[in-house]
Amino acid sequence: MDQSAPDLGFVHRKLNDTHIYFLVNTGPQRLRTRARFAGDNGKGAWWDALAGDRAGAGTGEIAIDLAPYQTRFLVFGNDTPRLQIADADMRQVLDLSQGWVAKAERDRGEPPLPGHSWTRDPAFAHYSRSVTYSRTIDLPEQPAAGERLMLDLGDDRPVPIQSPNPDRPQAELDAPVRDAAIVRVNGTEVGAIWAPPWRLDVTPMLRHGANRIELVVMNSALNALAAQPPADFRLLSMRFGERFKNQDQQLIHARPAGLLGQIRLISTNQE
Repeated sequence: MDQSAPDLGFVHRKLNDTHIYFLVNTGPQRLRTRARFAGDNGKGAWWDALAGDRAGAGTGEIAIDLAPYQTRFLVFGNDTPRLQIADADMRQVLDLSQGWVAKAERDRGEPPLPGHSWTRDPAFAHYSRSVTYSRTIDLPEQPAAGERLMLDLGDDRPVPIQSPNPDRPQAELDAPVRDAAIVRVNGTEVGAIWAPPWRLDVTPMLRHGANRIELVVMNSALNALAAQPPADFRLLSMRFGERFKNQDQQLIHARPAGLLGQIRLISTNQE
């Protein structure tokens, strides 16, 4: 390894003539390094189980690039994808932070637009359902050969936990999506965004000219639960005895929800 990476973890398994590495970034910061691997036969391939993608990884000192808490497989076998990911930064094609129309379920009214938490509006402070954000974008030309267009929902940021509990680990991360988004392009569901790096390849669904984008964002049930009074178990305890105690009741409060980051269409090339 060319530099220390204490947050990099891995598991190695050998199956006949194939070496499989499961790599994980266990920290809240992006991890970039290079390393050599036992079993490197010159046919390394990255497998992304979340996106369902495979790409050539090269050989020798292999570049490792993992978003916070991201995992990937590195496989050395006899089947190497032709696709090679170019070692280049992504560039912005369109800033999509503005121009959205937001619609909540059951005609509840208009929720806060992207960039603002639902909890900013008292009417949505305890809303635990979905909001659909929609807009049309204009693509001046088809993607070039080898170009991939990604819908990016923003950057996360590390947030230290004030009183960590080893029995209840949690990600030290403030996410730009709270808590998950289903992506539709021109009426077709492309996939979901719910984990770093908070982006999705939408290239196959885009066309020259107008394109309709829909993001169906859902949060957890915690916000609705926070509006309820604490459960009263006195009658049950009088009849059966105190069998348990509710724990962490002080943690039940409305959490940020919706799209909180900068939304962009970004481009990366493959070779």
